[in-house]
Amino acid sequence: MTPVNDFSLQVAVGRDQAPSSSHLVYRGRPTGIRVSGCVLERQFACAAGYLLMTTDDSPFEEALHVQLVSREIRFLDCLDLSHPYAAAILRDVKAVSPNQVNFSFFGGDTWKLTVLDRPRFALPINLFSPVKRRWGRPLFRSYLELSRANSV
Repeated sequence: MTPVNDFSLQVAVGRDQAPSSSHLVYRGRPTGIRVSGCVLERQFACAAGYLLMTTDDSPFEEALHVQLVSREIRFLDCLDLSHPYAAAILRDVKAVSPNQVNFSFFGGDTWKLTVLDRPRFALPINLFSPVKRRWGRPLFRSYLELSRANSV
């Protein structure tokens, strides 16, 4: 993964309204893609395209939204990381391989985010997991794999 600075967000819904979302802008031009979140925290180039990490800018119930966009600037996949009523800050973001980023979000934890070469089957929701996927993805196929690497 290579850090880039090609994208920006144009907030579509006010920060004090939920859910927050933004229009994705690529090199100063609108893409027509709407993404979750209003703060673009990190962006990386990878073999599949671009990995974008956004948050809602909510100090008391933060969510991390991960979006994958192709090199042709088409939406490929997304997932969210959140806990109800949990404060969180994205920290210690490190690209550890061409297709993997590690980070901390809830404090004292390490998450491993991998961009797969081909999409795999992934259920959209697990009630006991902070990782959430959106309904409607084709046959529950996902390029993004997020797992807890460790916790303190």
